[in-house]
Amino acid sequence: GFAREIKDMGGELMHFREFLIITPPETAINADRL
Repeated sequence: GFAREIKDMGGELMHFREFLIITPPETAINADRL
């Protein structure tokens, strides 16, 4: 359902935030440019 998709998107955002925290600042900046 729709709510389920939103939940999955939220999970993706959480993983992305963890990814940014783990990676060096230079890598995070490059990711923002994509």
